[in-house]
Amino acid sequence: MKKWIPFLTIVIFLAACTSKVSTVFVVRHAEKDLVYKGDDHFRPLSASGYQRAGKLAKRLANEKITKIYATEYLRVQQTGDSLRINNQIDTTIYSARNAHFLDKVEPRKNILIIGHSNTVPEIVRLLGANFDLKIIPESEYDNLYVVKIKDKKLVEFKAEKY
Repeated sequence: MKKWIPFLTIVIFLAACTSKVSTVFVVRHAEKDLVYKGDDHFRPLSASGYQRAGKLAKRLANEKITKIYATEYLRVQQTGDSLRINNQIDTTIYSARNAHFLDKVEPRKNILIIGHSNTVPEIVRLLGANFDLKIIPESEYDNLYVVKIKDKKLVEFKAEKY
């Protein structure tokens, strides 16, 4: 029987590696600068937004995130910048008009997706969660949606504040 222990350990390890649960963190961008008068694509974060982005980076610092997905809007990218810089994570830009970029997301990885009040609910639903909200209220910037997936199937969904 002792001869089988190393073999069984390897088999269990390989099975765990191939069926790993990935965690997708989905957030709306932090508070935007309401004074800015230029093109909305280039609207930056406000001072409060930068503080919130720092809180997000602290909350996710130990989550082993390997990739950040952000839309082409500056405030969305700035929301993930602290985490990106501190943890040396690549950011991929996706179109705010197309949530179907999820088809290209690497399985078995922990990722952060940053979107908008009207795109985050759709992204959460596309990940398999039962999520009735159509749009995030304009005053809410502190919602963090945690979606756990295994083999492209929902394992767990929870909403929290950060």
